[in-house]
Amino acid sequence: MTGPETPATAPPSTWPIGWGTTSYGIDYAFLPFPRRVPAPWKAEAITVRFRAGDQDHTPDLRETALFVLDEIRAISTLRFTVATDFGRDEPVAAPAPQEIRVACAAPGERVDGLGRGTLGIGGVQLASRDGRASGGFAMLADPARIAAADSTMLAVVRHEIGHAVGLGHAKRRGLVMNSVGSDEPWGVGDRMGLALIAEYSSGQECTCRME
Repeated sequence: MTGPETPATAPPSTWPIGWGTTSYGIDYAFLPFPRRVPAPWKAEAITVRFRAGDQDHTPDLRETALFVLDEIRAISTLRFTVATDFGRDEPVAAPAPQEIRVACAAPGERVDGLGRGTLGIGGVQLASRDGRASGGFAMLADPARIAAADSTMLAVVRHEIGHAVGLGHAKRRGLVMNSVGSDEPWGVGDRMGLALIAEYSSGQECTCRME
């Protein structure tokens, strides 16, 4: 997610933070690869882990992320369980299977992909054999940068966790998953994408249809 005056420089389908990190665009139409559907998870139950120590410099990170996960749970059938924190020496963008890692940069911390004007990065790791999501991550810029960009922690957390569960950038402004984000709640396109990901992850035939 970028600040209001800084357009995203990376293609909306890829994040430059290691091999295999990909997310798919959801805005009433999917990117054509693969199969014009979102990459499903292997199951609807996903473990969420926060990075140890981030509460010290961003005390509202965990509460905000849990609020967003509850929103996603209400929109879809994805289920989240919070597990023990992962260590600060462990890479954020290397989650275990069926795991999402959430972190927030400390003041002065250098993070690959968090360039000037970037408020966060996120995405899913795809399993090489079946194209399903094997894990996801959300990395936020430090709170001072987010505030200086006239954004909010809630808006950035929504956007990056959206990437972590498999949503890509939406073209319509005003949607959470637009590249510049939004302070508004999940829009119709955002909600449809979350519902589709959940249905495909359930192993059932998807019944969602886009207008």
